[in-house]
Amino acid sequence: MTFANSHKIQKLLARIKGLILLVAEMRKMNEVPNSEEIQDILEKIYTSAEELDNALNQTAQILNRTDA
Repeated sequence: MTFANSHKIQKLLARIKGLILLVAEMRKMNEVPNSEEIQDILEKIYTSAEELDNALNQTAQILNRTDA
């Protein structure tokens, strides 16, 4: 279970980093994303952050059970 969670955490973190890199690359190339694109990216980052938070909480619960 912890192994599966670690892969989920890595996946979610990679997704967040990729979205941030996308925005950075757009800025580097002087491309200005429209407000719809910005909203879409922010929603994806927020959703990924929420999923990451849940995965971390699940991992902490598993680790706390094994410590007890």
